[in-house]
Amino acid sequence: MSQHKHDFSRYNRFFVVKVNALTAAAVLFLSRHILTFIVLGIALGRTRLHIQDAFAGVLEPQYMLSDIPALLVLFAMLGRHPKSGRIIRLIWRFGHYLLLISAAAYLFLLGRRLGLDPARYDWVVWLMILGSAAAVGYVFLSPYARDVFREFPDAELSEDERRKR
Repeated sequence: MSQHKHDFSRYNRFFVVKVNALTAAAVLFLSRHILTFIVLGIALGRTRLHIQDAFAGVLEPQYMLSDIPALLVLFAMLGRHPKSGRIIRLIWRFGHYLLLISAAAYLFLLGRRLGLDPARYDWVVWLMILGSAAAVGYVFLSPYARDVFREFPDAELSEDERRKR
């Protein structure tokens, strides 16, 4: 009987479960407002368009507030290695809850801006609501995603690597 819950190919070089594409997609989706602002800002940075004109109708700045918890999880996901500090480890351990907070904050801000009457929502708003629900649902209901957030590379691995050199 193997001590590993998943297939060996699902583990990275630090012997923790790899972040899969669906988990990464959930994190990226829940960070979409800030990431889109950054990408469009870079793409349009060399043009003479005013930033307000470029983003009019594409992004609502108040929704970027809801992305902050998910963005923290994105940074922790990118910094998931043995040399990471306590704060990154703490963010990762509670990452699934931070994603839930991000989705709930988006729904709160959406309801505050558009009202609670579902008849006022167009198809794009419904896609965003369903996408947020799917992202949080996957992170909480998938056994693999739960294992991803449960594991973080052991800090002692970085000390072992130093000793080998």
